[in-house]
Amino acid sequence: MITFVTQNETHAYNFQPVINELINTSELNNNIMHSLHLDLITGLKTFQHISRINTKIIDVTSNLRFYDLSRLERFRWIFKNSRFLIENVSDTKILIIGTDGSLQRVMSNHVKQNGGKVIMISDGLVFPWSHNIFKKTCQKALKRFGDLASFFYLNQYVPAYTGHSNLDYVYVMNEEARDILIDQGIQCPVENIQLPRFDNYLRDYNKLKRNQNVSSKKNILYITGSYKWHGFFKEAELQKKSIEDLKTFALKHPDLNFRVRVHPRENRNEYINQQWPDNVILSMPEIETLEDLAWADVMINVNSTVSVEAQLVGVPVVIYTKHFGMPQKGSFFDKNEQFIKTDTLDRVINILNSNQNKEIQTKEHSDVPKITAKILEYFKEIS
Repeated sequence: MITFVTQNETHAYNFQPVINELINTSELNNNIMHSLHLDLITGLKTFQHISRINTKIIDVTSNLRFYDLSRLERFRWIFKNSRFLIENVSDTKILIIGTDGSLQRVMSNHVKQNGGKVIMISDGLVFPWSHNIFKKTCQKALKRFGDLASFFYLNQYVPAYTGHSNLDYVYVMNEEARDILIDQGIQCPVENIQLPRFDNYLRDYNKLKRNQNVSSKKNILYITGSYKWHGFFKEAELQKKSIEDLKTFALKHPDLNFRVRVHPRENRNEYINQQWPDNVILSMPEIETLEDLAWADVMINVNSTVSVEAQLVGVPVVIYTKHFGMPQKGSFFDKNEQFIKTDTLDRVINILNSNQNKEIQTKEHSDVPKITAKILEYFKEIS
């Protein structure tokens, strides 16, 4: 059995083209492929985005979403529900995941212990070691501890970095992520690809752009991050300060339109219940990211993966640094010279007035055949 595990919508968007390619070009059929959805665990909605194969929502319910639990509560949850998670991959020989968090590690460890293969198509950004000697030492110690836990198939119980679990092959979205993982000592091959969900991105963007209502006002899109979801409470407070700056900026510029896109893993009520200037509207996750990008003349964020999507279609990207500081040295945001780093939102006015065009980053070819070839290689090897 080949199993796709979706935790969020982007995983599903990456998996579906691969599923289509496997069905259309190989001898595999939907009877030996299925998808598992963590919707009831994470509170997200992925089930409707996968088709042509058998699908199942893992039915483990809780009063809180898994990532709203404290670290101790997560430990207890994993200990209590591991057996149930494993039952859902009991006959899986190839596991395809979009991230290697605690939930996925439970399933990955079982598959690996039984001679299977695990492939990760990573849709997230990866950050290098800190340049602070003490922090870097702690990070490396945590990495070694995580590697030891992986060796004993217990890494679901300890914090660890992306890519440092029991994996056979990893695909990432840019060279920076690949270089960082290699530098950090990833134990399996890692390859930079164009993510499957980006194959038709520019075409779909242009279609949406043509259908946009013409406005005399310029449009500014602000992207939030899911800091609380990941337990980064200090950063969540810094984000509140950045948003207050945005409100002040919007009040100063009633001639501009603003849209705040709320991250799917944030509590939307925290935004709905706020007071916003008349020229600011909220964009909820039900609206496709591409629709917001087609609307925007410029995008503001701190370190969102939507920056990658904006660059793909040529929307100028501003990294607002006033409260978070400059991007971490060696990270994708630090190395990307097209991203405009500034500690003042007034810089956005200059960008809007310059009408600068960004280089389109989307490739004309698809890397989906490359991914399916690797799956088929492993399938034949195991069979």
